[in-house]
Amino acid sequence: MRKPIPNKTEIGCRMECHLPKAFKLHKAVRCIYDDAHRLKWEQNMEVYEKKERVPDSNGLIYELYTLGKKLFGASARDFLEKGIMLWDGTRFWCYTSSICQLNEKGELIESNDRLPEGVVRSASIYSLTMMTRETEEKKNIGKIKFVSVQSSDNKVSVPAIIFDPAVAKSMKQWVE
Repeated sequence: MRKPIPNKTEIGCRMECHLPKAFKLHKAVRCIYDDAHRLKWEQNMEVYEKKERVPDSNGLIYELYTLGKKLFGASARDFLEKGIMLWDGTRFWCYTSSICQLNEKGELIESNDRLPEGVVRSASIYSLTMMTRETEEKKNIGKIKFVSVQSSDNKVSVPAIIFDPAVAKSMKQWVE
């Protein structure tokens, strides 16, 4: 198991929300994870490319490349990840983490594959997402419950007093 990198550039967040009852689960998944749909609404992203490696009727193993826009005067960030999606008709799960390599000493090194000039390669330590119909919380029964837990190293040091509210606002806008 990989230990977290001991620096102040790592962030972690957990988000939980409910999508309207009218949403169909497979359409919500497509809106969030399909290349063509994602770039229509994701305002901070320039590139979202998924290469399917092992498609199956109950899941998918894939590689994902994302390139974010330059924000707050910092260099643009990108991610090169591997992922797996699983679904059973009523529930959906997605897991991603960075594609990493080992050097000759067995030490972890980051891949610079596809790294554009002037862009900093961020590391996705893990990202876990689950979507299902709510069955327990009375006011949300029937709505799609979306839960995401993420940890990443964006390679930028920003004081928590500035960064935390910005991440929270960004995640809220992402859901809306």
